[in-house]
Amino acid sequence: MATIGRPFGVLLMFLYEFFSSYGVAVILIALVIRIVLLPFEMKGKLGSMRAQRVQPKVQEIQKKYASDKAKAQQETMKLYKEENASPTSGCLWNLLPIPIMFALFFVISQPITMMMGVPAAYTEPEGAIYQRMEEVGFDFEEGGGGRHVQIVQAQFIHDHFEEFEEFEPLGLRAVNFRSFGMDLGRTPWSFIREEDWSDSSTWGVGILMVLIPLLSGGFQLLHTKINQKIAPPGSPEGAGGQMRTMMMIMPLFSVFIGFTMPAALGLYWTAGTVLIILRDVWLTKRYNRVLDAEYAVRNAERDKKEKELEEKRKEAERRKAEGGEETRNLNTSKRKQQSAERQADAEKAAEWKKKNSPQDGKEIQDEPSRVDDRRYARGRAYDPDRYPDVPEDKNEDDGYPDEVDIEDEAEDIAEIEETEFEAEAVAEAEELGDDEGLDEDDSE
Repeated sequence: MATIGRPFGVLLMFLYEFFSSYGVAVILIALVIRIVLLPFEMKGKLGSMRAQRVQPKVQEIQKKYASDKAKAQQETMKLYKEENASPTSGCLWNLLPIPIMFALFFVISQPITMMMGVPAAYTEPEGAIYQRMEEVGFDFEEGGGGRHVQIVQAQFIHDHFEEFEEFEPLGLRAVNFRSFGMDLGRTPWSFIREEDWSDSSTWGVGILMVLIPLLSGGFQLLHTKINQKIAPPGSPEGAGGQMRTMMMIMPLFSVFIGFTMPAALGLYWTAGTVLIILRDVWLTKRYNRVLDAEYAVRNAERDKKEKELEEKRKEAERRKAEGGEETRNLNTSKRKQQSAERQADAEKAAEWKKKNSPQDGKEIQDEPSRVDDRRYARGRAYDPDRYPDVPEDKNEDDGYPDEVDIEDEAEDIAEIEETEFEAEAVAEAEELGDDEGLDEDDSE
């Protein structure tokens, strides 16, 4: 927490030295913190308002699917996605100021180390500042204990700062917690218990000290009422019962913090609550206009789409009434449409096959081009009688010679060739005999 609180301590010290008023510095640091957190709070506020606007629809879904929790959750998530909303929007940003408040508590309750930046070793019993306070006359038994001991010590150092000027290089400063007529370093509850109320001068300061926690709780209650008034019906802020009871706890917690913590922290809480009220009123008016414009555009697009679907539906009904082809349901998903198309194609193929396949037990007539299930295997224009002068040795079915005719023809050719070969051999022998006779005559 010291790591977070130290930057706030530096800022608080700067504001105090600039304005020379601890109370003004506390109020201004509340303003600075609200400005720093404004961008995050704007984002959280917009998300919270989106979630509030869909609450009536969420309740309708829960009633519709009361018996099916899984379906109700699925539809709710779908609704949030369509509306660009989230049920947890704004929760983180609403919790962000809490650690800042605790950091400021450390800054206010430990001003010497957290605000001035003096090392803690100097304020311990062996430290130089501790020993100097003891020498000057600080009563550690009366004011040296408790969670807010450094506030009492810092006020003592302010009243006797000339004795502590040598520690100024360490960061030690004279900080006066008295502002607006009050000691903001004290808790209102300790003031009520310890002060002498018989002294009339105590009443004025006492009233101011008591007013700080009361104003803190009062402004917190006002903030709750404003949120309930500006919240849309059906949202948690506008609902009653347990949620309303929980929202009443915050003002009571503010009163408790205001009485038990230093008055400076109560002053910061009060100033911060006032700034939060102004912020919420401004952001609510602004984002109501933004969301109204978004919903107007979204509703216009939705109405346009519904109008187009209605026109298509009427056109389909008109075509159907006129006896046209049956049209497709526009609400059918693409996957179902593709499945229906595949089924229709399969039915058409089966019908074609049934029509064109040969019938069992019946001879197919007038289909000379068919070969088994192939209806036009020989061609659509095939005609077996196209060539009527086909030789007798041609097959009537396919127009080619039979295998037996081919073998007989081959044998005839072989016999003719053999006869021709024998005739040629006899002729050659006769010629040879004639030649030999001539030679004998010549020799005689």
